[in-house]
Amino acid sequence: TAETPRLDVLVTDGGGLLFSVAAESVIEPATSPHALAVGAVCVHSNTLQGYSSRGPTIDGRTKPDVVAQDANSGATYGGSTDCLTGFTGTSASAAHVTGAVALLKQANPSFGPADLQAALEARAEDIEPPDGKDNDSGAGRLALGAAPPVPPSAPANSTLPSVTGHFHQSQTLAASTGE
Repeated sequence: TAETPRLDVLVTDGGGLLFSVAAESVIEPATSPHALAVGAVCVHSNTLQGYSSRGPTIDGRTKPDVVAQDANSGATYGGSTDCLTGFTGTSASAAHVTGAVALLKQANPSFGPADLQAALEARAEDIEPPDGKDNDSGAGRLALGAAPPVPPSAPANSTLPSVTGHFHQSQTLAASTGE
């Protein structure tokens, strides 16, 4: 049988390409089913950035998994006044997702990688049609919602434990466990 071969070309500076396609632009390692792929949305307009990679993967899976804000202000890249200034790109977006994963893990120590991804995706907010997970914005824009309730503080001793008596060989000591 005759088949049409598939040719994937990765160009790091695509400014001169005549025909570029955003679809299926997610590359390794983000295409792995074990990787959390992150796209970029502008913090000022809440719109998907043109350079944000899109799915599906070569085997048809939906990617990215979530999108997060970029065009962030900071000391290293300066202030951001629009979608092209400040810290831009999926590197900026991935930093937000990494922080969110750390907060989810802290609140849920038993969560493994799949649980953390599911929690992120469940809280994500759709940014454009169609509703649900898609190959442009994944499950949607990063959103954790309200902070979990503060756990009650640990009980404190009203009376500290103590040991009394003479600390010499063959002497009896008395101990109090405190309250």
